[in-house]
Amino acid sequence: MRALLLILTCLLMSACSAQKVAEQMAQQNRPDPAASAQMAQQKQIKDMESMQRRAEYDREQQRQKAYLRPGPGQPLPPPPPDPANTQAFVPPAMDIKGTPAALAAPDAQAIIEKAYEDFDYAYLTRDISKCMAIAGDVLVVDGEKLDKAGQRKYWQEEFQAINDLEAKVGQTLRVGSSTEILKLTPKAPDRVALQVRSINRLMATSIDFQDVITTESREVWVLRSGAWKLTEVTIQKEDRKTYRDGQEIEL
Repeated sequence: MRALLLILTCLLMSACSAQKVAEQMAQQNRPDPAASAQMAQQKQIKDMESMQRRAEYDREQQRQKAYLRPGPGQPLPPPPPDPANTQAFVPPAMDIKGTPAALAAPDAQAIIEKAYEDFDYAYLTRDISKCMAIAGDVLVVDGEKLDKAGQRKYWQEEFQAINDLEAKVGQTLRVGSSTEILKLTPKAPDRVALQVRSINRLMATSIDFQDVITTESREVWVLRSGAWKLTEVTIQKEDRKTYRDGQEIEL
């Protein structure tokens, strides 16, 4: 009888110990309310950021429809007006002290904006010669002097990079470009400094893919032989984002 009681006591103690261990494990596995709230907040922030990126993607897609490179079988958009019909800027008269009576800003800005329109169209059609037409005989890019041969090589490498990306994505990419003058500062009747933002985007024709490069740069334009030419570019900031199905991805 005593042996039976001893066995029952041992079994009871084992059951109590097992229950206690189970309660401890359950307590350890119980989620921390503060941690759960933090995780929920982080998920909400992540979802909002995703929605913002999607909205940004949609806005950029709509904004650049006019600059997209047509797909196979689609006609090109009408070319911009003939630059020959654009009136060249005439330097203002000088006062008795030899300083310009009126600086170049208003007339120069209109002419340079027109040159950017021609450039954006040339980029859209991947026309190297017309892309080069915006610059003078020598173009300084981030301190490196490029003559016409160097400029042609620069654009060949630029468009080859697009071809390489097309091969990587396995899709034909529509090319879009837009350039905006943020600030124009006259330095002389024949010289202006600009703060410029350029947005270049590559979009697939049959899948939801877009590669966007936004660049801000400081530029110098000079009036030579009656025409304004880009002579210097210094890139100050460059940002690249790639989207697939509305989500930002890494290439």
